[in-house]
Amino acid sequence: MAPFETLPAARRAAVIAVLCLMLAISLCAATTVVALAGLGQLSSKVQIGRVPGWLWYYRGDPTLQEWMRRGVGIAVLAHAAVIAALARKRPKSLHGDARFASSTEIRRAGLRERDGVILGAAGGRLLRAGGRGHVFVCAPTGSGKSSGIIIPTLLSYQSGAVVLDIKGECWRQTAGLRQSIGQKVWLFEPFAEHGRTARWNPLGHIDREDPQQTFDVLQRVATILFPDHEGATEGFWNLAGRNAFIGVALLVTATSDRPLTLGEINRWFADIDLAETIKRRIEGMAKQGAPLSEACKAALLNFCGNSEAVFGSIRLTVTTRLQAWSNPLVDAATSQSDFDLSRLREDPATLYLCVAPGDLVRAAPIFSLLVELLLDHICRRHPVTQEAQPLLVLLDEFPSLGRLSVLAASFAWIGSYGVRLVCVVQNLGQLRAQYKEAAQAIHGNCDLQVYFAPNSFEDAQSISNLMGWHGQKATSRSRPSGLASGRRSQSESEQRRALMLPDELMRMPRDRLIIFARGFAPIQGRWLKAWKLRAFRRRISPPPHIPARAPMRTSAATTSRSPTGVPSAAQSRMRQRAYGREARDE
Repeated sequence: MAPFETLPAARRAAVIAVLCLMLAISLCAATTVVALAGLGQLSSKVQIGRVPGWLWYYRGDPTLQEWMRRGVGIAVLAHAAVIAALARKRPKSLHGDARFASSTEIRRAGLRERDGVILGAAGGRLLRAGGRGHVFVCAPTGSGKSSGIIIPTLLSYQSGAVVLDIKGECWRQTAGLRQSIGQKVWLFEPFAEHGRTARWNPLGHIDREDPQQTFDVLQRVATILFPDHEGATEGFWNLAGRNAFIGVALLVTATSDRPLTLGEINRWFADIDLAETIKRRIEGMAKQGAPLSEACKAALLNFCGNSEAVFGSIRLTVTTRLQAWSNPLVDAATSQSDFDLSRLREDPATLYLCVAPGDLVRAAPIFSLLVELLLDHICRRHPVTQEAQPLLVLLDEFPSLGRLSVLAASFAWIGSYGVRLVCVVQNLGQLRAQYKEAAQAIHGNCDLQVYFAPNSFEDAQSISNLMGWHGQKATSRSRPSGLASGRRSQSESEQRRALMLPDELMRMPRDRLIIFARGFAPIQGRWLKAWKLRAFRRRISPPPHIPARAPMRTSAATTSRSPTGVPSAAQSRMRQRAYGREARDE
């Protein structure tokens, strides 16, 4: 039987009405029994059907009235004693007191807010998490996490968002609405045919006239592209590749007639005579009276000073990491910037990172660089006030991006900078395989954890352990064996039992989910079928049209602020007011 808190509101009201009716009948019956006993009329010969008429006929008798008053008092006291005994706080079980959260606890956990991340439904109402707490979702493939969590959230969340949108489903169903309420919407799909994508140059915000800022930004980008590695061999090549990347990037920066893009840097490393080209460029710029900076020369000389074999291996390390930028589509998509990552927290905008499932492996280094730089930009600014609405970062298939070092390190404090993370994985093993020891820190720093029915016993066991245990009475009986004489015996003991066993979790219906909120008992909810709810279905509108771009040569990196189709201010205000009313009515 489903817990009372998970029943729809109408059914809960019916249950309460029936219980009140039963209580009233019980009080009347107890009062009548006491009155009849006091009057000496209580016997086996009493005909129950005639009692109401008899009481009504003698209603004016003072003796009957006195015993009826006594009966009411005794009945009320008896019922109060029974209710108090039932409500009395029981002693804690030796094995725990695990249970599901009540409707009051669900509200206290912050899951009945008007704006936030939609997790599901319980008791006929949405489970919507406000605040800034990060959300961790574990849902096997095909479980409906996009249609049940990500899309409903984007159709109701009123602040900015960044979405990893595999298959483009979120863009098609939510971009139209988010644009209509005044937000800028961008679709960054680096492998899109005919250039139907917004563009983003990771190096587009560099000021070539500021050598200190240039070196600082390039070093940050290099650290993301070539992260530290625990292994000695991999660590050496990563550090060497990082140094070579910085040196060549600084050389490209000093070459004013060349664009400062990752595609251009990759072309430099693809040069077969790279070492000779670097030496000629250093000498040529010195003769022209525009020598390279000391940092640039030091990095380049360190790179070129290696043996031919080591030089070739370092060059291969860099070109391997920049392999995605060898694709002309990616090179064009990252040649300029149509949006500014550093402004996404302040400006009302939604950025969709879209890719076909078959291209996810190729797109992973591009998207991971974007997410890491986004967090890096935001963390270099001042923390925001508690009242400010956070930027929502929805990362579906989160482990597929590879290890995001900046994100893993910033999980504990990124919320104070106005960023709320929603990380979705297919199973817990994915997270552990990618992040090793850091997986526990990521998992533990999420205030809300949502689990769909697991497919693996290991995940089911982990969820069962999180839910806890309670004591359950068990009866054991013994009897003499064979022809031996003796008496049968019976004993009771308290046994430990999980709130839900692993096999029960694996058999859980597809539309059920378990939510853990920090400091509260586990919550049993239902997967939200948003397409069946009129409030969400009527918000879906076609996404804005993205024109094709003609093939173009890579030019100097610039930043264009023109959004993809922004409605007029009056239209935005009207739509936003209606949008707010709809959110309150849900």
